Amino acid sequence: MRLAFTALLVVVGSIGSVACQSHRFNGAHSHSAADQRTEVVPLRYAHAGQTAAVVGNALQHPSLRVVADERTNSLILVGPPEAIVRAQDLIVRLDIEVK
Repeated sequence: MRLAFTALLVVVGSIGSVACQSHRFNGAHSHSAADQRTEVVPLRYAHAGQTAAVVGNALQHPSLRVVADERTNSLILVGPPEAIVRAQDLIVRLDIEVK
């Protein structure tokens, strides 16, 4: 006899919060490996570790990973193309010389 396993997730909350969590959960699982892109963004002025934290917190895209490479002072972006573009746009605005 072969058993079938299923996963069940129960979320309790207001309609708005449940809808928001449902959207985030579905978004996190809707991208296949083929939909993922990897980009390396070198930084001129900003610190990679701090910038990675700011970009990750600001965008909060469930399928986007922002990793700091301290050795090269670069950010590694992994995620769907639309999230990569948004992250790159934000990084350009953050990577400025501070006087």
